[in-house]
Amino acid sequence: MNEKYIDISVEFTDAYKKHSDSDPAIREAMCLKCLYPSGLMDLKETDFFAGNGDVDANVTFSRLPVTFHPKTQSQIAYYASLPTLRKLAAEYPHRNDEIQELIEFWKKEATFVKIREQAPPELKDYYFPPRICTDSDGYMRTGKKGTPLGAGFISGSFDTRIAGIMPDFEHLLKSGIDGLYKEADIYEKENGNKTFYTALRLNLDIIRDTLEHYRKQAKKLSETASSEHCARLCKLEKMLFELQHRPPVTLYEAMQLTVILTVLIGLDNFGRMDVYFGDFLASDLDNGILCEESAINLISEFWDFISRNCGAYDSRVIIGGKGRHNEKNADRFSILALEAARRRHQIKPVLTLRFYKGQNPALFEKGIDLIAEGCIYPTLYNDDLYIEGVMKSMNLPYEDALDYAPLGCGEMVIAGKSVGSPNSTFRILKALEAALHNGHDGASGDIIGIQTGEIEELDSFDALMDALFKQLEARIELDAKMHAHQRAVSAKEAAFVMPSILMKDCIKRGKDIFHGGIRYFGANFEGFGLINTINSLAVIKKLVYDEKILTLSELVHILDVDFEGYEKERQMFLSVDKYGNNKAWVDDMKLPIEAFINERADYYGRKYGFHYCTIANVNPGGIIIGPATAASADGRQCGKPFALANSPMPGTDTSGITAMLLSCAKADAANGGYVTNMNVSRSLINTDKKKFSELLKRYFEIGGLQLNINCYSKDDMENALKEPEKYKNLIVRVSGYSARFIDLDSVTQKYVMERTLF
Repeated sequence: MNEKYIDISVEFTDAYKKHSDSDPAIREAMCLKCLYPSGLMDLKETDFFAGNGDVDANVTFSRLPVTFHPKTQSQIAYYASLPTLRKLAAEYPHRNDEIQELIEFWKKEATFVKIREQAPPELKDYYFPPRICTDSDGYMRTGKKGTPLGAGFISGSFDTRIAGIMPDFEHLLKSGIDGLYKEADIYEKENGNKTFYTALRLNLDIIRDTLEHYRKQAKKLSETASSEHCARLCKLEKMLFELQHRPPVTLYEAMQLTVILTVLIGLDNFGRMDVYFGDFLASDLDNGILCEESAINLISEFWDFISRNCGAYDSRVIIGGKGRHNEKNADRFSILALEAARRRHQIKPVLTLRFYKGQNPALFEKGIDLIAEGCIYPTLYNDDLYIEGVMKSMNLPYEDALDYAPLGCGEMVIAGKSVGSPNSTFRILKALEAALHNGHDGASGDIIGIQTGEIEELDSFDALMDALFKQLEARIELDAKMHAHQRAVSAKEAAFVMPSILMKDCIKRGKDIFHGGIRYFGANFEGFGLINTINSLAVIKKLVYDEKILTLSELVHILDVDFEGYEKERQMFLSVDKYGNNKAWVDDMKLPIEAFINERADYYGRKYGFHYCTIANVNPGGIIIGPATAASADGRQCGKPFALANSPMPGTDTSGITAMLLSCAKADAANGGYVTNMNVSRSLINTDKKKFSELLKRYFEIGGLQLNINCYSKDDMENALKEPEKYKNLIVRVSGYSARFIDLDSVTQKYVMERTLF
């Protein structure tokens, strides 16, 4: 590593100390001036955009030992990588004393450390839940050794990140840097918040300095560049100079300014890109600056930037949908964006197509073409239902719900108008486990919930459901308290003025994200295990309460021993109807649980000061959280993966694709974001693509909210295991992310292969 990183870290820390008593907005601006542009990656001769990163996600920031960022290593604001600092100490021993001072200082001053240390007693378990502990520094988190398989917690958080910054670049791209300086002058006179506007100008200075920094590098590189790159570098130098003073006028310029803000802020998601790039593209096409082919190439370069700089769990790009003021131009961009994605066939960006009745049908059909070719994107979102659902779940007027935007795993925010921090995992199946054990963990025996009655007291199905609801509600309230605590501490430490530039109201109000600048400050919890919970309740209802084949005590004992010696009973559990087969008596169990979760989340969210609070039923966790969940009554063994999001448990949807879609369409639109994964063979789509398209349209007409569609064949995966070098382009949707099949571990590969393929 370069020794300059030590200098930057010392300068950053000195600025933090010097401004310790300053307003958070001023302190962070002074610290950011120490990081940027000096800490950014240098421009390379082959770079298409200035500000491009390296091959790893967020490499610009991971190379900075001390930083300020929305989510460094999933932690908020001020953060120091102690392993990186120690590596620097080993490489530059003459600076060991300086580095040790940095380490000792940031052990106490990192924002996430303060959040955890200041947590009230009832929230301590959220930051150090079972199976989580600190390392020898008392700083980083590691898994506890010796914890039984299946032991875990109902909900908890070891992340403090502010995830959910879904920007609106349109205002920036129309105003330009000079325009924002002028706005600061105008609005400061109107509302008088001098501190915010001073910090805003300091951040605009950083943006302008970064543009100049890269302009100089482009000029220097152009002087010795090969003929292949010289002309582009000269063009880039001119562009970087002009963007310091005027708004972009071409798509290339708009993308370049977007790149700079993305890198400086550390953005991972991109909002409604067809809206803010559509007019630039249309102008370029109409004026002959670009043809369609060169436009596709330009968009592909931007996709490459996202691939190098954004994480696999994020990198959302939204196209299509209601509420686009420039729909015709936005559609032109969307079609070419889909084509660029088709040609690249990569896992990033997460291209997300919103659609509605009356939208240009070419977008939907183009999306189906991509899926048929084995592209994992676009994901599909039904505006005709989701907008109304978002209005209900987030308490929004129609005009704001129009800008709903899914995050990386499927949670919802409002682009440019809200943030949500999905910093907790909410394990619904674990809550049922606690209800069956009077608040105890089924694997370890530890208390993980509240006491809701001994097993003998659960003498009816209604009594069991009541116990489950009490377990859920207790954790929902603690989740809301935890988010409120994180917000309160974070507001004392940070303002995030630069991201505030990309939110609709902050500049006008003269307030940052944390202090009233955004229209809606929400909280999103990531929910897991709902489908296994439904299946388990169906088994319990049928075998215990209806047919009385087993007592509840006998059933719970079978689960506690992980079916050992009870394989016959396990097969009986597996034979009970499961979600995904259009069995009304099973599917309908989902609705009251969804309604209860949504209503209680809304109630406690408002109680603790949020505009909205939602619990999404999203993707990541079926594989990851399975080892922290004991055996369940649906026949799932201890520690095994469970169903992802709103999708059936692999292997249990045995009645065909129509039955599966009918089950999945029975969902409450007023939720925090539901994700449904469907796996289809290429032969099914390509035999009659029109028929398949009509099947999907019918699914959305009867209540389907969303779909992620994997398109491949079993042979593809089996052959990829034998000859991985031949299947580098086989991409699958795993859970909250997509990946090349050959890059997955063997457990995940097996799980993916077990899914029903229609």
